[in-house]
Amino acid sequence: MRLLHWHCFRDIVRIDSGIIVPQLPGTGAIDKKQDDTEGTLKEDMMSLYNSSELCDMVIKTSTSSFPAHTLVLSARSPVFRAMFSNDMMEKTKRVVEITDLEDEIVRRLLSFMYTDTLDDLCWENASQLFSAADKYQITALRNECSVLLKDKLSHANACQILILADTHQDESLKRLCKLI
Repeated sequence: MRLLHWHCFRDIVRIDSGIIVPQLPGTGAIDKKQDDTEGTLKEDMMSLYNSSELCDMVIKTSTSSFPAHTLVLSARSPVFRAMFSNDMMEKTKRVVEITDLEDEIVRRLLSFMYTDTLDDLCWENASQLFSAADKYQITALRNECSVLLKDKLSHANACQILILADTHQDESLKRLCKLI
């Protein structure tokens, strides 16, 4: 067996295996200029939600209805996934009744589920959204609301936020409330 030495390979610049590997944007490949009609995933998902195209589910509050997509709801919430995967009333009726939340909170909940972003929130809305996120096990939203509540924590709202943190077992938020 013949041993190859490192100096034998010093002039090799590139070995082409013939396999085409797609390049990711920003990795040195020439990026295709994005067409003006193309949006970001966030924009596309919000557009899909706002257009109500292909909606196959309705979220009903006491006063409003919000068309939605079972795939998006299921992907973002294990609670919704369980509703739609099992023979539950919501699956057969294609309606989820959420009468314990205000319309604005449901709108923000759905907006987050589609775009993974939150608009500016006052601490009261953040606390309601925190509870909804916990109820539907939307961990990313719960974490975002917890951070927002920590930022908005004051002497005026510390007791209410402490009760909320205790109810939903958010230990880091509880610790911070106790320091105020």
